[in-house]
Amino acid sequence: MEHFVTLFDQVFLPQGLALHMSMQRHIKDYRLWILCMEDQVFEILAKLDLENVNLLKFSELETESLKKVKSSRSRGEYCWTVTPFAPRFVFESDHTIQRVTYLDADMWFRKPPTVIFDEFEKSGKSLLFTDHAYSPEYDNSTEFGQFCVQFMIFKRNDSEVVRKWWEDKCIEWCFYKKEENKFGDQKYLDLWPVKFKNEVHILANKELILAPWNLTRFPYGNCVCFHFHGLRMKIGTRSIKPNYGPYKIPLKVLRYVYKDYINELWNSAHYLKKFNFKLLNQSNETFKLKLKIIVRNILQYFPWINKILNVNKYFYTTTSETTIINASNIYGKRASFSTYKLIMELEKKHENVTIILPETGNLSDYKSSTSKIYFIKRYLPNLLSRVYECFFYYRFMDASLMYTLGDIPVRFNGRQILLKNNPNLLKFPLSELRFSNFKYIFSRIMFRLNKNFIHKMIVQNEFVKKQIVERYNILSNKIEIVRQPLPIINLTDIKKSLKNNNSLSLFYPAVCYEKKSHKLLRRINHSSFNYLIKIYLTIREDDISFNLDTELTEFVGGQDPQDILDFCNKSDGLLFLSNEETCGLSLVEAIVLGKPVICPRLPYSVGIFGNHPDIIYFEQDNTESLVKSINLLQTKLNVNWKPDWSLLINNFPQNWRAVADQFHSISST
Repeated sequence: MEHFVTLFDQVFLPQGLALHMSMQRHIKDYRLWILCMEDQVFEILAKLDLENVNLLKFSELETESLKKVKSSRSRGEYCWTVTPFAPRFVFESDHTIQRVTYLDADMWFRKPPTVIFDEFEKSGKSLLFTDHAYSPEYDNSTEFGQFCVQFMIFKRNDSEVVRKWWEDKCIEWCFYKKEENKFGDQKYLDLWPVKFKNEVHILANKELILAPWNLTRFPYGNCVCFHFHGLRMKIGTRSIKPNYGPYKIPLKVLRYVYKDYINELWNSAHYLKKFNFKLLNQSNETFKLKLKIIVRNILQYFPWINKILNVNKYFYTTTSETTIINASNIYGKRASFSTYKLIMELEKKHENVTIILPETGNLSDYKSSTSKIYFIKRYLPNLLSRVYECFFYYRFMDASLMYTLGDIPVRFNGRQILLKNNPNLLKFPLSELRFSNFKYIFSRIMFRLNKNFIHKMIVQNEFVKKQIVERYNILSNKIEIVRQPLPIINLTDIKKSLKNNNSLSLFYPAVCYEKKSHKLLRRINHSSFNYLIKIYLTIREDDISFNLDTELTEFVGGQDPQDILDFCNKSDGLLFLSNEETCGLSLVEAIVLGKPVICPRLPYSVGIFGNHPDIIYFEQDNTESLVKSINLLQTKLNVNWKPDWSLLINNFPQNWRAVADQFHSISST
């Protein structure tokens, strides 16, 4: 007895019945296993009680690997993905079966296939498949592959290495798209004659299985099995309208092959009506899927669009089970350092993770053995690229969850968790901003336009939460507070001390932004103090447009995160002048290092230190108050005073794993 397997949904149910009727006429001893892609198909076929048919209910057999990719693929693409599984399901259902033949549902027997099985037996191989054998006018072997999935014979054990390889490849990628020597489930077969030459046999007598692409090459009268590829129907109450696809069918073939097959489809379709089965148009993809496929196909012919708009592979491979970690707009050293650690921990909380990173900067070196990583390279001006990314780029993705580790939410159909770690949204009104700070205006406009796409927003203190609620009408129940963790200090050996005899050394780590208030230092000089003092700044002298007292200040330039820790540890204290912060990482680092801190009395600093007796505040933009605070620190140090931050440390997460735990908990609500 020969065993066959095919699969179809309710759209191709008439073809499936026509295939079965042709087998009834031409094959004596057989079993046809039908993998019913929908429960409705299973129920209809169960009522029909077809002779020599075994039914397989796909919903009971669908594997976890298939479920994960299902939502990312169209109906047809998903059926292709399932094809390598069909022989496996038959073998698992009956362990006595030693051989099974896969058939496309639109195949139709005209003669007994004995001659095909005889050739396969003589080959001594474990798997048979067929050549397209294109006629010259329809040769698409470069695009669609030399070989065809239509008719394949599998031996139970011997073919498993080939079948399993094919199964894994289709799970990884199976789309109606030409890409990197791939197309659907089919072009993988081009590798078989080389990769599995000892296991596979190509049907030598090519005229035994015909299709519209080779009708002008072989006489149809010798055909054992015909593949009605491209034939689609619109079945009415009184007539059937066939669409032959892109092929010009010879008149004789239409008369002596297609006519009989279409009549059989007509009879099958109207027989099904007795069971209250509603006939479906055989091109019933949803508008969304149709549009997606059209866009994909257009883009493959215009690679420059892909290049400019950054339409990468993940456009096609994300699924509803995918979690996206989007850090594409993070470039700063300090921010990259923290984000790197957060991404590492978030990866561990989810399966099927896709990470999107900038092509340049510190995050471009990120590696992962478990997640897919895609790098964004912006060819357009940065402003235009950001507009495109925020409005359009992520709308194509079918992922269920996205962590946006940046300042602006994007338009995304799933749940979006936004980490807001930049204070550029807080200063208001816009009229007070200078043209040089246009990027802040842009950030605020984009935030307002996209704020409804935020599922949850994470900020690092109560002050930022309050500001955002007041200024952007964001409901407070959307905003969660998650502090940045205590840094893990790994200090290097310090060979040279910053401190000289009778001197005070202060360290201010900050880039040269206006909000960092470096200008406050131009109002003081070394003569403002009756002792030696040096303030170390992590900027270059040419970064500022004003002059500073060179005896008071020293420019050390941008520093790596570890170097900043070293500087802070070697100094007598941390000087912090910034007027706007969401976290104040340097303040937290100073707490861990046990260093004194001088900073303005502002909501962000009060949120960290409160009224702690060891914090030294000065009044914002008040030079006299700043000088008094520095003098106070010097007086305290003269009596060997050290701050005690032990109670504050308990207010922070202990590591990035704890932070990721909070992110994951928030994303699950």
